Parts: sequence; structure tokens; C-alpha cells
Amino acid sequence: MKKISVLFISILLVTLAGIANGGYEGKMNLNTATAEELSLIPGINDEMAQNIVQYRQASGPFTSLNELKNIKGFYASSIRELKCSLKLEGNSNFDLIDSSRDWCNKNNLE
Repeated sequence: MKKISVLFISILLVTLAGIANGGYEGKMNLNTATAEELSLIPGINDEMAQNIVQYRQASGPFTSLNELKNIKGFYASSIRELKCSLKLEGNSNFDLIDSSRDWCNKNNLE
């Protein structure tokens, strides 16, 4: 139970950090993204991203996002959240929204 609570809090903090930074739009292709790219997604840390790439190299392309449950650190609840930012086919169109840049432009600071 303690591990689940720690994981939930970690995911929540990462998600809130993404929202505070303006969030993101679009989706990233789980089958072509690098570990560095995957770690940009709120809810995926560097270790989880590396585990995704290693799993993909060993098992081949993902055929379902639910396959993430086979990777350490992913649970049904976190996979549900990630479905909004991951896809299995096509080009990635994931982009972080930089709200600080917008604020700077509005205030002539850039």
C-alpha cells in the first residue's frame, strides 16, 4: 500500500508540474520515441522511459498501450492517464506548451 501511495503522489506531482509549466498538446508515438523524448511526458520519468525503450528493443513494437503494464513502474491507473499523450502509429505530434514564453512575449521581456 505504501508503494502505491508513493507512486500516486509521484505521478500527481509530475502531472501538476506539467500543468504548471503550461502542459502539453498532441501525442507521442510509443514505438518510435527515444527515452529522452518519452521522459518529457508528464508521468514518465527517466528510468521509466529507459525501461520502455529496453522493453521495445527486446519485445518489438507495442501493439497496445496496455503492454506498458509489463514494465516496472506502470499500473492500470497510470496507463489510463498516459493514453491521452501516447499513440502507437503515425508521427509524434507531442509538444510542450511553454506558457512562460507567452508571458514574456505579452510583457515585452523576450
